[in-house]
Amino acid sequence: MKQPWLCLPLLAACAAPATADLALDDTEPAAISADDFKIPAGLPRGFDLADASAPWREGDELLIGLRLRRGDERRHWLLQLRLTEPIALDDDGDALEPLDWELNINGEPQQFGSRRCRVDVKVMDGEGNELGRSQPLLPRDFLDRGIAGACRQVHRQLARWSPRGREHVYSGLDVRPLAEATVCAVALLQVVEEDSVLAPILWQVIEKPSIWSVVTNLGARVVLRPRFHAVTEAFSPVPAVDAETFRMPLSLFVNDDAALHVDLFVADSSVPFALCGGVLGATARHPKDPDVEFSLLLLSARRGK
Repeated sequence: MKQPWLCLPLLAACAAPATADLALDDTEPAAISADDFKIPAGLPRGFDLADASAPWREGDELLIGLRLRRGDERRHWLLQLRLTEPIALDDDGDALEPLDWELNINGEPQQFGSRRCRVDVKVMDGEGNELGRSQPLLPRDFLDRGIAGACRQVHRQLARWSPRGREHVYSGLDVRPLAEATVCAVALLQVVEEDSVLAPILWQVIEKPSIWSVVTNLGARVVLRPRFHAVTEAFSPVPAVDAETFRMPLSLFVNDDAALHVDLFVADSSVPFALCGGVLGATARHPKDPDVEFSLLLLSARRGK
């Protein structure tokens, strides 16, 4: 199964200082915390210890809090992900064929592949009332490797260079882990983008291309630019998860215009955190309106029984 090409430019710049807030540079932080959410009875609570050697298990589940902020107005949702098939099966009980991706990395196409898992996704309002449910297939191997490993690789590389030499940070660096980390981020974004309830919320944060831009470009050319060169160490946004955490900015461009800016806060993708690629929190902000912001925070991660 083929996915569209993903352009992955690797552009160097100076790193920003570490921050513990779920917010972007040059803006006042609008912190999000677990206290913002009411978790009804019957939904997962608490965190199991991360175990890098543990296998994926049916019933592994996450609870994620979502918040849309428009100025002083805030709306909340809950997102529950539950692993139903660690290796996704077809109707005959056979494993589905691996998912193939072709990524365009700095102009050069490269091939990537991943086994798939199946999850049950339930979207609820802030009170826990179900709004929708879906069963997407996710790229298990990319989620298993996560994002933090690539962040750590670049962060160590940055430490070897003076600020003036950081334009060479990608020299001699294996960019495949960076590309795989980007696919992991794309897969998680697609959980939101392909959900009939969540997609309209996300689109309130994205700057849409103008009609002229669509006409002159014969449609929309979408480029995801992960800014690994700006990776910094950060405090975990989840107090219950004491783990080495990185903040990785990335931006979405449509027809060469910024459409969305995102900060990811990531730790190692060990079970049960592998189901979200080790993402502990994120903030997505409209590129032209800092008062429009979409945030998420991991509220629970539990092992299946």
